Amino acid sequence: MQALIRRLLDSDTARRRGLALYLATVALAVAGIASTWDPAYATVIFVAIVGLCLLTAVPVWPIAGLLVYVGVVHGFPRYTIGVEYVFAHFVPELIAGLTAAGTVLWIARQRDNAPKTNHTPGALMLCFVGWSLLSAAYCLLTSDNWLDLPATFDLKHHPGRLVNAGLLMFTAAVATRSRRDLHTFALFAGALLISKWVLFAAEIKLRPADFAGLSVILLPLCLAVATAAETRRLRLAGTAISIALVVLVFAAANRGAIIALVIVSLVMLAQFRSRRHMLLIALPLLAVAVIGLQTSGAIQRFERLLDDGPTAADAGVYERIALWRAAPRVIGEHWFIGVGPGRSPTYLAQYTPATLNSDYAVHNNFLAVAAELGLPGLLLYCALYGSVLVLMWQKGRTSVRHWPAPEARALAAGIVAYLAVGMFITRHDQALPYILLGFAIAVSGHFPHHGRDPCAGLVGSGGR
Repeated sequence: MQALIRRLLDSDTARRRGLALYLATVALAVAGIASTWDPAYATVIFVAIVGLCLLTAVPVWPIAGLLVYVGVVHGFPRYTIGVEYVFAHFVPELIAGLTAAGTVLWIARQRDNAPKTNHTPGALMLCFVGWSLLSAAYCLLTSDNWLDLPATFDLKHHPGRLVNAGLLMFTAAVATRSRRDLHTFALFAGALLISKWVLFAAEIKLRPADFAGLSVILLPLCLAVATAAETRRLRLAGTAISIALVVLVFAAANRGAIIALVIVSLVMLAQFRSRRHMLLIALPLLAVAVIGLQTSGAIQRFERLLDDGPTAADAGVYERIALWRAAPRVIGEHWFIGVGPGRSPTYLAQYTPATLNSDYAVHNNFLAVAAELGLPGLLLYCALYGSVLVLMWQKGRTSVRHWPAPEARALAAGIVAYLAVGMFITRHDQALPYILLGFAIAVSGHFPHHGRDPCAGLVGSGGR
């Protein structure tokens, strides 16, 4: 694909025209968002406009588009008017599309050979996105209101979400050329979550699952910065952010995230090949975890499960069990094509108690994919993540600390964290884990480099 892009944009004139068209599109997007000005949404509109303006850097540094997407889409708590505005005005689609377009221009400017990455995950992702669009098209054609997209699909889970994920995965896969790119993303995303907690603590405490889950998913990458960064300053920043993320997980007291944290901690400890690093990292985090369990109320939430039984412990457990029982019935009736992206709550409501909120998704990624995209969609979903885990397991065994082995182990742990969190919440179409998959594809094309240069591993350096 990269060779084809270079052939299509092989002249300076073509690249200049492409850049001019890209900048004009960014300007139109900014003008469109500005035209929706409303004092009630002043903050999120300002953030969206700033983010879109920063996309002008993508043709030079595509990772900027990933940072903008994370900053705008994950910069506000999921259940607030800020995120409602972002989804209603299709800001994620604008950012993902412009990021992919800017990445195409970046590819056209490159003169070195691209790393020979494993193409299997990319092909599986393409099939997965294609199947989701096929499912959406079938549901639209068989629906009474197929012209009304917002009324047909939930805006937070409509078909465009997986398209966004595919585009951002493409950018991460082709544009990640060094350890510095991954570390910049990890530190930015981790610092964003900490800032988000400071600014929106009250809103997050009401619905902590999304925030706590993101913290666990990002933790392994931040730990990779703490152990593998080339400068002491970056290692200290990675350590501080990692400890803060663990504290925030326990402060949120979300049971699903804590279970995922335990799982991913075991995965990371099993990956360590240096006892010194294990002690330096594991002991402080263990101390933070013990203190967090004692002070956050998380232990009491687990104790209620044992004392009162799972269905009587609290509303969250009762609702999840009801949804999990209903999901297989929906899957059985729509096992091939599914009910369509974002449409599962309507069907689940037919098999859940009347007291349950009819807008609830199934709160399990695997069940959500099977219900909305059918069993073929579930097979593609499992194959996609399974193939990347195998690649990262192989790449992580090539070295102890030299690029890209520590990052490969961190990406594997982050993906495991996402899959564990996804057992308790519906986020199968969230872009962040697919960005990690893109990073993993990029890492699969690099070989251990024993230099101290943080840009070591760049294509053309010899890779060894």
